[in-house]
Amino acid sequence: MKIATAIPRRSTAHILGQCALLFAPFAFFLDVSVAVRGWIDLPIAIGLLLLILINGAFGVCSATFLFLSLREKDADRASFRVRAGLFLKRHFGFFFVSLLFTVFALDQFKDVPLYDAGQYYGGLMSASQTFRYGTLLSSFTILTHPMQGPCLFLVPWELLFPGQAIGLYLVLLLLNLSAGAALYSLLCRAFPRIRPVIVGLSIGAFFFSPYILGIFSYFNSDTVLLLLFLLLVWAFSRKHDLLVCFLLFLVCFSKEIGILYALGFLIPAILLRARNGQDGRPFLRRLLSYLLPVRGPLFALPPLLFTVYYLFGNASHFMQDISGKSPLRWDNAGYDCFGINISHILIRSLQTFGYNGASLFVLLGTAALIRYFASGKGRNRIKESISAKESDDVSARPALVGFIVAEAVLFLFACLFITNLCPRYTVTFVPVGALILLVSVCVLFRRTIARIAAICVVILLLLTQSYMSIDPLIRALGYPLDTGGGTILSPTASWYSKEFLLDASGDMYVYNRSYAYVNDLAARSLAAIPLSSDETLVFWGMDWYELYFVGDPFQTDHLIGWDPSRGIRTYAIDDKDIFLPQYRILPTRFMEGSESLDLPDTFYLCLPGRRGDDYVEPFLRRGYSVANTIVAADAYGSIRIVKFTLGTS
Repeated sequence: MKIATAIPRRSTAHILGQCALLFAPFAFFLDVSVAVRGWIDLPIAIGLLLLILINGAFGVCSATFLFLSLREKDADRASFRVRAGLFLKRHFGFFFVSLLFTVFALDQFKDVPLYDAGQYYGGLMSASQTFRYGTLLSSFTILTHPMQGPCLFLVPWELLFPGQAIGLYLVLLLLNLSAGAALYSLLCRAFPRIRPVIVGLSIGAFFFSPYILGIFSYFNSDTVLLLLFLLLVWAFSRKHDLLVCFLLFLVCFSKEIGILYALGFLIPAILLRARNGQDGRPFLRRLLSYLLPVRGPLFALPPLLFTVYYLFGNASHFMQDISGKSPLRWDNAGYDCFGINISHILIRSLQTFGYNGASLFVLLGTAALIRYFASGKGRNRIKESISAKESDDVSARPALVGFIVAEAVLFLFACLFITNLCPRYTVTFVPVGALILLVSVCVLFRRTIARIAAICVVILLLLTQSYMSIDPLIRALGYPLDTGGGTILSPTASWYSKEFLLDASGDMYVYNRSYAYVNDLAARSLAAIPLSSDETLVFWGMDWYELYFVGDPFQTDHLIGWDPSRGIRTYAIDDKDIFLPQYRILPTRFMEGSESLDLPDTFYLCLPGRRGDDYVEPFLRRGYSVANTIVAADAYGSIRIVKFTLGTS
């Protein structure tokens, strides 16, 4: 099948629509930052000129686009209502799973970012409060990662709702929905013979993946990068060249591996689009005709700028290990570097193809392949139900192939780059599950109702896994952690506990909602005390990080305050009614010996539910007595708060 490389002349409305989308985030960023923080280091004259130019360009492009679009279409209202009704009916499957995902995601808006998410959010807060226009690139390096792309959208909302994470979650929700819509559009156009309701429901495998829904509120660069990448794939499939260039900037400047996403996708997609031309010219001439004079420079600019920034800008700090060595080295026994480490590859492969519901798609794909090759004459029917005909528009196929190649490149990188086996890194491969689910059910079942039923079963299993670990592989091989009345599992392996601390909850347990049990229990505990601003919380060893009552005082300047009037924990501690709890972190050696520590006469010891009385005895040995004990519990675990007073109670 051949696809013409000559892109038809785009209408003025089409180009203006892309320009409006490009100017919108810049206009919003500038408007909000000037309104909240003032001109900063921007001269007033230049600032006013930028405000007028950027907002004016956005307004003119938007207004002209709307005018031309309405003029080109039938303005009859009755006809519009009919078309709108048909549109909703045709895409009902996608709208259904999108609405359901939104309902579940909104429930997480009350979460306080924990662990790495807390560090990322602390970095976002600092960047929002300290950035300068003259150093925008270096201002938005967060946790050593270049996050200028996501910050373009996140910073204005953080300025509007400082420390509350509401703006953060709103942007994440919009990005998730947009990425889901992009994946839906791509699959609909790549498989035009499959009913849209089947394609729409299969997007539920993306939305309800534990790595998407289960850790929706766990802000990190990996998930944001994936969402932007899906938008890039969609823009390329729709031949929106200006948006492709813009999204390439966002992808490359989201995290270092963004350039792998960009090049891994763009190179095969461009080659395939040029190869499928129908004009009879040699391949090289078709390729040059496609790229020159505009698209080649336009698509190459973002990766080139990132490469220059990485090599000569602020990149000397990117992803260095504790020894300060560069990650661009080969060491099979090293860390944060490239190498062949069999144990690392095995766990990464398990996380990709086995853990957290991934085995569902492997089993479905395997069953579909067996069914296809064993079907004999029925093979033609299967091809007809999935493959496009000559009359179909399959211009999205190059984008789909580029997407698959990029995913393969990223899996190779994940295996060869030796670093923490954080489960969330596997989010990269979630969209592949939706693709496998869609194709597999169409191969395995002929009737639409059977396909819908199979997809709903998979969605139900993924939704359940997003809230509790029912995955048999995780339950069999994952490292268990007693949380007091419950158990959470790390989708790594038991032997990995020798290389990374798994004896306290943290990033190695972040793969579904079970990681966030601390949020609810901490709020309940502080409300039950009730904690006042002059009282002290005491954490012992790693417990302070696991419970995350006050955040991470070692790696971020932004800690979690307590609002006693509303009974919530929040990073917005500038409010007069919100205070940062006083806290002490005791050394591990405190368990042995009897050396005195400068503790107040009254304090609260915070313990995970699994900790026994051996964590209480050292205080009794130093003259303290137990005045009160509070236990907060839910389905995931429990927290014990022990109140000590000096002397006899």
